[in-house]
Amino acid sequence: MSTGPLYSSLRATVWTALILATAAVAAAQAPHGPVSFEQIIDASHSGAKTRPNQYGDGPVHAESIHIDPMLRDDSNRPPAGPAGAPVSLGRLQHAPPAKAARQMQRAQEAFDEGDFAKGVKRLEQAIEIHPNYIEARNNLGVRYSILGRWVDAAQQFEKASDLDPAAALPHLNLAVALQALGQEEAAVLNAEEAVRLAPHDAGMYYNLGAILAQQGRRLNDAVQHLSRAENAYPKAKLIKAEALLQLGHSDEARKELRQFLAQAGDTVR
Repeated sequence: MSTGPLYSSLRATVWTALILATAAVAAAQAPHGPVSFEQIIDASHSGAKTRPNQYGDGPVHAESIHIDPMLRDDSNRPPAGPAGAPVSLGRLQHAPPAKAARQMQRAQEAFDEGDFAKGVKRLEQAIEIHPNYIEARNNLGVRYSILGRWVDAAQQFEKASDLDPAAALPHLNLAVALQALGQEEAAVLNAEEAVRLAPHDAGMYYNLGAILAQQGRRLNDAVQHLSRAENAYPKAKLIKAEALLQLGHSDEARKELRQFLAQAGDTVR
């Protein structure tokens, strides 16, 4: 791993570019007032193309190799996969009753209104009514992760993956939770299982690559996974640039950085 002045300078440029780019996006989204730290973080999570999956639409987030779970926002419709895709047996077997689905819908309404505590309570009530409610467990795990309750989040994701072993998203979210808990081997295994189950979903490759890069190991694999995700998740190029720097490939890292900044309307100076 290179540790010379060029490496240090380019590494600083990589993360400076990320901060400036995300701040610019946030400023564009809030032109009539000051930009908060939360808006900058929210903006850093934007730009990923959403695509449907069995648990709803939504991007996987990564900012400075910070990784968040994926959320199912949609709650009150019958089980359905993406167009032309089969519905998993697990979801058919564990379809929620109407009473539980109503709690799930009310949870989303509470989150939309900014009442986080009420939304969490509604999700917990949905699971009390229907303990095998896969989507509610996934969403509750995501909300627990926002609260920093990673042990509780991991328990929800693990239960969801047990209920529907063929679904990629619970495995992916479990990987994120395990990574946050420092269980690196288990995190990688679950992220790899998510890729195996959803080999055409760029988000699965994005988080697997980000987890490996965060761990600082198998960096060549991380680069390959991030390359597969970068069209859907432009900031994969920044994480890839960091991995390339750790591998000592400064020229390739600079190329990735130039490409990212070109997409952001800037150039390397």
